[in-house]
Amino acid sequence: RQHLTSIQEQVRRDLPPDITKVAIIGVVSLALIVIISKLLTNTGTPFQGGIISGHSAIGFLLAMTFLFTANNPAIAFLAILLAVLVAQSRLEAGFHTLREVILGAVLIDISRQRRSKHTA
Repeated sequence: RQHLTSIQEQVRRDLPPDITKVAIIGVVSLALIVIISKLLTNTGTPFQGGIISGHSAIGFLLAMTFLFTANNPAIAFLAILLAVLVAQSRLEAGFHTLREVILGAVLIDISRQRRSKHTA
């Protein structure tokens, strides 16, 4: 019985974080950051236009989630490609400028760097 308990504890320690929880928490926090930034800068509406492209930010958040959790380079490449396509579509539709789309992508990198400093 003790052996089984120690195996269960070992498995629990070695498991990576639940990807679904990571994605949901990331998307919700990112949406709040983007909406608050739009309200503070008085640009766009909470769900369209504005200083940061929320669609691009969420696209790159999900791409980075796949990049760091997928053990398959093809999946990581496709996720990044989809994020770039989302960003390009925001530009082509005229909802955002190149600067706003890049800010959405950079926001993800900044938050990723802050998280890795806290976990190190």
